[in-house]
Amino acid sequence: MVRLFLSLALASTCIGGLAQSKVKLDADDVSLQDGRTVVELVSRLLPSEDVYAQKSPGQFPLRVRVLTNVKVSMNGTPVFVPRSAYADLAWVQHATLHHGILMVQGGDASESYNVRIRFNSKRVMERRVFAGSSGSNLLEMTNYREVIVE
Repeated sequence: MVRLFLSLALASTCIGGLAQSKVKLDADDVSLQDGRTVVELVSRLLPSEDVYAQKSPGQFPLRVRVLTNVKVSMNGTPVFVPRSAYADLAWVQHATLHHGILMVQGGDASESYNVRIRFNSKRVMERRVFAGSSGSNLLEMTNYREVIVE
């Protein structure tokens, strides 16, 4: 039996905001914990010209933080996190974990974004990308589904 995880991009309406405290991503490895859920965010500082192919002078800082891995465990059991859930997140600044939702904020001003990655004890369920820091302008929603091929 082979398990495949597929993602479907869909348009949807925004869910209400979440109240939580933020952790600043100013180190390569940052861990967040909410009860028995632990999330480890692995990131690296890279030159912005290596991350953004087309940029204007002064548009981005000289170095930006890029997520290179996201590890999730619930009750000590690893949760599968597809690379597509975090691979495009650059200029990452803050992260929050609250009731099975990892929220990552990054960018600045017109480049700012807010990503919510929702998961359960087995897998990532959904990812939502919002414009700006308010979390009310939904740009993209991806639903992850488990498909069992026998």
